[in-house]
Amino acid sequence: MDERVRELFIKVLKGARDRYALGLDWGGDTAAEVAKVLDLLPNLDHLPPFDIRKPSAPAPFLKHLSPFLAEHDDLLPGLTELAVELPWSYAYSKKKDEPLLHERLGWYEFIGPQAPIKSRTFGFGIAFAAEGLSYDSHIHAAAEVFCVLAGEGEYRTGDSTVVVLPGEFCYFAPYKVHSSTRGKGPGVNIYSWSGDAVSVSGFTGFPGFP
Repeated sequence: MDERVRELFIKVLKGARDRYALGLDWGGDTAAEVAKVLDLLPNLDHLPPFDIRKPSAPAPFLKHLSPFLAEHDDLLPGLTELAVELPWSYAYSKKKDEPLLHERLGWYEFIGPQAPIKSRTFGFGIAFAAEGLSYDSHIHAAAEVFCVLAGEGEYRTGDSTVVVLPGEFCYFAPYKVHSSTRGKGPGVNIYSWSGDAVSVSGFTGFPGFP
């Protein structure tokens, strides 16, 4: 692996950890989950050897993300340069009503079951959603926290709706069905999963998901 990419990876991961740690001030379930994940994070100054798989092709949504990051490099120092080096993910089944969703949504996991730094009990990464994107009801076994870096989003769980702005946090309990709609500007979030980080997320109503 290119040493430059490794250094960028660690730089961005440290920056994400520090921004995520601000969630300790939010209290309640959010602060408890943030504290749990921070305890699980390895010492980022003494990481074991790891490798970053080079993408076979640029992720489709980079056409939205890269220009935005170029204008907002202060979100996470190094992310603009690192983004084009990463094999971003999109793991949902294709949706008939939105067949190009993979061009507007994706994520990269620094730590997790398939990530460069392996863990089966928690995941830690960065997610992107294009402006105006509707992210339909979905469910997963892991507890989840979002730390919003950019954009605003309306998040829904059951009868509850909350608008989350840059610098704010949002917590979802395991198996809690939730959905979101992006507001003004693309959304860039730091996210964590804990508990069952192996089972995938799925849209409700799809085979295997309630």
